[in-house]
Amino acid sequence: MKRWFAKYAIWIAATILVCTLALAEFRLGNPSLKDVLGWVGALVSTFVGAALAFIFNAIRTDREREDKECIAGNLALVTLVEFLDRLLQYEHTYIKPVEGKKDAWFAVRPGDLINIELKIDKNSLAFLLVNYAMTWRAVVLEEMRFSVLTDVIKRRNKLMNENVWPKLEAEGIAHGASIETAKVEEILGPATTQELKSLTQFIVETCGHDINSITTCIANLRNVLLELYPDKEFVRTPKRLSR
Repeated sequence: MKRWFAKYAIWIAATILVCTLALAEFRLGNPSLKDVLGWVGALVSTFVGAALAFIFNAIRTDREREDKECIAGNLALVTLVEFLDRLLQYEHTYIKPVEGKKDAWFAVRPGDLINIELKIDKNSLAFLLVNYAMTWRAVVLEEMRFSVLTDVIKRRNKLMNENVWPKLEAEGIAHGASIETAKVEEILGPATTQELKSLTQFIVETCGHDINSITTCIANLRNVLLELYPDKEFVRTPKRLSR
């Protein structure tokens, strides 16, 4: 908008001057220089006042828009960083202790990935769709991936708490007791065993993949925001969340 005004301001001023002279000629017949200057001064001052009001309002509107977009970008970054934090915590607490073990499918303890609701306001990031649609899409996909992983973890927790452990306890096996995986499979049966293995494999593989993809997404979103608003401050990923 400001570029448009700068581009056409001279032409607008020239048009007003021509219209002023034409009107003066029509109204006064043969106006003197003083008359013409009076007409020009009056209209130019009116035009300048209106133009300044227009410019100041445009600047204020632009600043408000920029502030809203920067706030939306920072809120998205904060949420993505929180996603990453939760993923790393889950990996460290539940996956790493049994990583590489043959009984990992059974040994991963039930535990929640997250205990609060995290959402990204996709509509507030709509300004990215103009020139950075893929960045907007990446942010939305990360939220979807996190939601899917959360649901699968909850599903596995339910299976462990309501099916697996009741069966094992019925056979006299206590929590934390050493037991051969073959015996576990025998007690659980093929259907429950296969479901538990599939869910665990999905969680382990997806958690690692999501940590990498969300780290990339955070960096890309921050770079785009800095490109749009180089003078603004945007959230960084804490060093403690680096692998």
